[in-house]
Amino acid sequence: MEWAGSHPATDLIEFPVTVHYGSPESLTVNFEPTTVSGNRIFRHWIENEGYRHCYACNKLFRRRLFDNIRFPEGETFEDAAILPDILHLCREVRYSDRGRYLYHKSEGSITRTYRFKNQEPLFRHNFRLLREISDPGVDEIHKVRLWNVCLNLLIDLCRCRDAEHTYLESNAKQLSLYRPRFGALLSSGLPLKQVFKSVSASILGAKSFCNFMALKKYPS
Repeated sequence: MEWAGSHPATDLIEFPVTVHYGSPESLTVNFEPTTVSGNRIFRHWIENEGYRHCYACNKLFRRRLFDNIRFPEGETFEDAAILPDILHLCREVRYSDRGRYLYHKSEGSITRTYRFKNQEPLFRHNFRLLREISDPGVDEIHKVRLWNVCLNLLIDLCRCRDAEHTYLESNAKQLSLYRPRFGALLSSGLPLKQVFKSVSASILGAKSFCNFMALKKYPS
């Protein structure tokens, strides 16, 4: 790859990706050509909601980034587990407007199967990320958007027919500790449906709201 030689400081490059390719849910993530370096890398990723497309498949990495990091074995959403740590090691990240990875939807895949064991890692990794950015240095709007992602993932877990209720109750209580202010929710720029959902969860508490939403279960 010519970029590797001409940009020796670049440790990661991300390309456009179309997820659920060929289905009605198809969604394309494009980028403006951008280079981010140093301590701006992680914050830029959070501000642009990179956690929504933290796939490994549309990225190229320098080998050195994996000297002390490994994908967790036997776990789904393993790319979400390591990408925040990888970003902290990068000297420079480039976002490309060239090329495109086609991520096909497969109904029989593990990550499309609503089993608690399959879906739990994605919630865990995003909740870890929420705790990491919950400091005064990150703008509140970005915390609100990630909190909303965590809430939706927790609802997904509650709807699994084999849900582990002790785990869900514990994490619902923990998630409530990070609930955003109403003013921040209303100015977050989230779709109205998501704002209503987040406001309801803030009023009722994440545990009660998730239990209500879990009345509609996913197919076994």
